[in-house]
Amino acid sequence: MLFRTHLGDEHDNCSLTRWIIKLNRDKNKPWNGQRNLIKDFRSCLKFWGIVVDGYLVATLVSYSGVNSLAEFRKDLVENSDASIRLFDKIKALVGDLTIFSCVDTIRKTSPIAERD
Repeated sequence: MLFRTHLGDEHDNCSLTRWIIKLNRDKNKPWNGQRNLIKDFRSCLKFWGIVVDGYLVATLVSYSGVNSLAEFRKDLVENSDASIRLFDKIKALVGDLTIFSCVDTIRKTSPIAERD
């Protein structure tokens, strides 16, 4: 069910299909391609790996201030200081990920309409 809900197609920004392609993953490895069922529990880890990797890449793109993965990749290739900026963005992300009260703070300070 989770797989079918998030499968989408390669043009959807947050679809599994797009991230499987962009991350060069084998779509048949974790699940049975004929019925979209997870083959076995161990393969679920591969499924979650795709999801986590996709969100990590998307977050780094967002932190970098560009609008798409294509712009992000182009920036890394064309700009000599891009790797330094990327390292700084990774450090900022790590800092944000270690603020364990972040969700609680957002809940207390943001109206529900803005959060969701």
